[in-house]
Amino acid sequence: MEKVKLIECPRDAMQGIVPFIPTEVKVRYLNELLRVGFDTIDIGSFVSPKVIPQLADTAEVLSSIDTSETKSKLLVIVANERGAEEAVKQESVNYLGYPFSISETFQQRNTNTSIEGSWSRIARIAEITRAGGKELVVYISMAFGNPYGDPVECGRGPALGQSPHERLGRAHHRAQRYRRRGTARRYLRDVLGACPRAARR
Repeated sequence: MEKVKLIECPRDAMQGIVPFIPTEVKVRYLNELLRVGFDTIDIGSFVSPKVIPQLADTAEVLSSIDTSETKSKLLVIVANERGAEEAVKQESVNYLGYPFSISETFQQRNTNTSIEGSWSRIARIAEITRAGGKELVVYISMAFGNPYGDPVECGRGPALGQSPHERLGRAHHRAQRYRRRGTARRYLRDVLGACPRAARR
């Protein structure tokens, strides 16, 4: 039986908190997570601090955490080439993650580019990642639905007229396109809490 790999994502939880969490508090918390034994920890991001001010200290956090006795691998999110260039400088980072959404609206809001624009961006980020000795992970975000006119349902989405199965088919098609571009890892990602039947399909 294939081993189940657990990926913990404190980055996603922290980035929505408005009051700034002191760097030393983040470091203490992340050091505890590093002792748990997760396969991978999605630990921070290299994006504009204007967009996610909570994670502006990711480089400082990475230089302060203790990775000497952990087997967990570290992943950081990037949204463009500039972020990728900063991320590959971090010795403790194993993976760079790029959020590629099924939703055009979410893609624009999250990365300031279109779905089509993300294809060429991924290619450039992949080159930076390989040159830096890291691995690129593409999150296929909102694979089971999104809140932008396509509500998460177990039936047909009224706005786009697609069932969860059809939406997942689109996600699979994109995953195959990533593979052809040399992206080794593709993760289907639900950020809304899709219904169990949609996920099973």
